[in-house]
Amino acid sequence: MDVVAIHAQFALISLLEVSESRSEIVFSCFLKASWIADQAHSGQEDPFKPRLIPAGARRVDNAGFLTPVVSVHRIGERFHQVAMVTVTQPCGFDYGLFPFDTQTCLIRISPARADATLARSENASDVQVEPGYNSFQHEFTARVQKAEDWSPVGAAAGAGQPHEALAVRVRLRRRLWPQLVRLFAPSGLLVMASWLAALIPASLIRSRLPITILSLLTLLLACDTARQSEPASSGPGTAGHVWETGCLLFSLVSVLEAVLDMHLLVRAVTRGDPAAERTERRGARIYFWTYALSWTVFCLAYWRAYVPSWRRSLDDDE
Repeated sequence: MDVVAIHAQFALISLLEVSESRSEIVFSCFLKASWIADQAHSGQEDPFKPRLIPAGARRVDNAGFLTPVVSVHRIGERFHQVAMVTVTQPCGFDYGLFPFDTQTCLIRISPARADATLARSENASDVQVEPGYNSFQHEFTARVQKAEDWSPVGAAAGAGQPHEALAVRVRLRRRLWPQLVRLFAPSGLLVMASWLAALIPASLIRSRLPITILSLLTLLLACDTARQSEPASSGPGTAGHVWETGCLLFSLVSVLEAVLDMHLLVRAVTRGDPAAERTERRGARIYFWTYALSWTVFCLAYWRAYVPSWRRSLDDDE
């Protein structure tokens, strides 16, 4: 049996869903195939039968909304087929850098027939995004590119050589602005409020303690709300959890310092010792600037550790 060489192209139409709980993505795409008609079987072939399939997909549905599911036209001896499908594709997610993570999903397009193989092509435009691309999943931006992966996906019956697959790399980069609004901005402002509470005069120290406690409780609520929007399988140790833990520790320190400050002030007033009161004021100033310096160092170290990887993902998408 002669082997039919098919030239394959992939065009992403829309990203419908990114299911992090099921570790899969759902997208619609055009699978474009072109091949030279087999003269011996040209009268027996059904040109509308799909010539390409996504290898390893969990589900493939026809998606011809405004156009036929499969369209075919012939130019000379060459058939050109365009199939519009919706694909549910498994994808492994790594949340170590969440929310600065960029996920990569590999899609492999292989021939649907056992007597066909893919024609090798170095044309990068074989993988592209349709001009009318739309993303219904607003948490991510998507980029597609051709991957250099021509590993076999099966044996061609009677051909004596393996199938080859057109490898498509889909890069999903999480949008950072929602995370800034949901996590980083509220928690950072609450830590700053705890720090500025140290400016309350010693005579109003009893008002300062409730402020720091309220900031800590509000921060706990904000972190819990942010975690509800995180992927369920992200686990501990992500970049987001590191930020939350750091903010909670700083807020807890402000509460403990307010308790200690109030205790020292009460002792100074009870004993009528002016020196003890001056010591308390000097300690409050040291705490104020030490807290500010520590918070600055933490922020710089955190962003230096995680932002470069996020910026590299931006450069890779250019």
